[in-house]
Amino acid sequence: MGSSSFDPPKMLIVETDHGRIDPEWLDIENTVVRPPKFGEAHVHNHSPAADHGGAGGLTSIEVPPMLGKPKRIENEGDGQWACGWIFSVDEVLDRDQLLDLLGYLQPVLRLKGVFRCQDDWWAINRSKNETSFRTTAYRRDSRLEIITDSPTSGWAELEQLLLKCK
Repeated sequence: MGSSSFDPPKMLIVETDHGRIDPEWLDIENTVVRPPKFGEAHVHNHSPAADHGGAGGLTSIEVPPMLGKPKRIENEGDGQWACGWIFSVDEVLDRDQLLDLLGYLQPVLRLKGVFRCQDDWWAINRSKNETSFRTTAYRRDSRLEIITDSPTSGWAELEQLLLKCK
């Protein structure tokens, strides 16, 4: 199978022996740019202090969500509706309650999330009725995105159910 049969095409496909790699492979430039489906959903909170020559010349900073008050971002396009949440890194959720809630939630075209639970960090990935759940190395914050093919007014209610998974 050639690299052009992958989407996006891979820059390099090689076999290695005992995990040895050529360090030059780490510098290969990736030229494929894929715009996000709901790109305008990315929200920045601006800080006047950062706008006046903040560290590294940054013009805005992202304010982290507070405990019990996740950031919720809703969007729609191409006949699909999406909602995403970013939770405080200090929010610790119950893995079993979370899986029960998200594993059977309807209607869902796609669901992806990563959560800090009592024992570890867990990723959930769901496409319609197929769900996988595994530990993850991601440790920045808990987050969830759900895509449906019909509009709903239930995002605020779902947010409250998520926060009860403690």
